[in-house]
Amino acid sequence: MDFFGLLRIMFRRWFVVLPILALTAYLGVTFIGEPEIRYSSVGSELLVIDQAQSNAAGAAADSVVQTAVAGPLLRTALDQQSYRRSLAERGLVDSYLLVENLTPSVVTLQIQGPDAANVLQTGQTITAEATDLLVRAVGAGASAVTLRPVSDLTADDVVAFGEVSTLTVSIAVLPSAGGRVNPYPPSLSTMRLVTDLALRPNVQEAVANAAPNSTYAVTVQPRDTAPIVTVAVTSTVAAEIEPAYAAVVEALDRELADLQFAAGLEAGQLTTLTTLNPPAEGVRSSSSIVRPAAGVALLGIAAACVLAVVVDGLILRRRAKRQPRAQASSGDADGDGFDDTVEYEFADEREFESALRK
Repeated sequence: MDFFGLLRIMFRRWFVVLPILALTAYLGVTFIGEPEIRYSSVGSELLVIDQAQSNAAGAAADSVVQTAVAGPLLRTALDQQSYRRSLAERGLVDSYLLVENLTPSVVTLQIQGPDAANVLQTGQTITAEATDLLVRAVGAGASAVTLRPVSDLTADDVVAFGEVSTLTVSIAVLPSAGGRVNPYPPSLSTMRLVTDLALRPNVQEAVANAAPNSTYAVTVQPRDTAPIVTVAVTSTVAAEIEPAYAAVVEALDRELADLQFAAGLEAGQLTTLTTLNPPAEGVRSSSSIVRPAAGVALLGIAAACVLAVVVDGLILRRRAKRQPRAQASSGDADGDGFDDTVEYEFADEREFESALRK
């Protein structure tokens, strides 16, 4: 059966097709209805170390603050062209690569060159000069941290592959004596932790209590150079956008603070969220009804086609059963158009064919 044959059947059985299409239209209007109006807005939060108001707590927090920022500052100092040029002037390797780490408390770089001894000397020189580089970048604040190589560099650490020798150098940024390390500094790992905390039941319950018609999503961009957390809020009530956003941030701060208190930290040492860009006025949007409507329409048309074909087949089969009985009752049992009870005489074959056509 081709497409046009199907159309002929549907046109012929219109009394089946029309009611089904009418029922489809009714169901579509009833269940799909009007598009839902929603409002959405996005804001961003920055992970920072909370500064204590008291001098004692502030002094305790100094080492934590410096540990959080000393790693990125050291990376920047090592990447300066002036320092690379000074290495090249001394005959050392200046084309080393700084490797990304999840935590800012470890600075890793990879040195490659054709001479294994020169590669090793470059790594040892950079390790020895790292503290001076940080002092020039930070000043007196560098005394709050200690730089220490993860391992002493030896010739065994240089890996040769073909004509290229490679050395990986890792420098740990540690707090000076008396400082407690925050296991959740403003870093990529803490950003990812915040996205997991957003899924906790306590956070969901806090948002539901403050804005029952709202939903939220907390995301991060791993490539961001700063520890920025994005919070998106969606609601069917425009007035709930701001309360929902505030509830998300407050609940995340509480969950993150509980983890840090459990690690033995005190006020003034905690990583917290501070608003970078507050959520703007909610943008109105409508949920699309095109796809649901198209699905209902296709389902109704398919049902109309199937039932039209079924009804058409049943009617034709019923007519086929009635035709032999009608022919038998008229004396034409073999269906050739002549009464079998009557004898016909024809002059020739041409006359017989003419009568047969009639």
